[in-house]
Amino acid sequence: MYSKEITVTNQVGLYARPATFFIQKANEFRSTMMVEKAERKVNAKSLLGVLSLGITKGSCPYVKHTSQHKSHPSGWLFAMSIRSPSDTPRPVR
Repeated sequence: MYSKEITVTNQVGLYARPATFFIQKANEFRSTMMVEKAERKVNAKSLLGVLSLGITKGSCPYVKHTSQHKSHPSGWLFAMSIRSPSDTPRPVR
């Protein structure tokens, strides 16, 4: 199993919308994916599991996977899912 530590930098952590995006992206991979924080491991494809970890700004959870991909999908997944809402471009009216 491959493992990567990630630092959460957005204001709200991995709650509600960011967690949903994370789960959706994790489900695109066939590999087994886990998120681990403070000796608790949950399925990265489970919304309730990810939310139960209470991942806040400044947390450093590990994302683990059994992927055969050369790139590390967990780093990409986390980067895509934890952006702050203010980081998202909004249309100018």
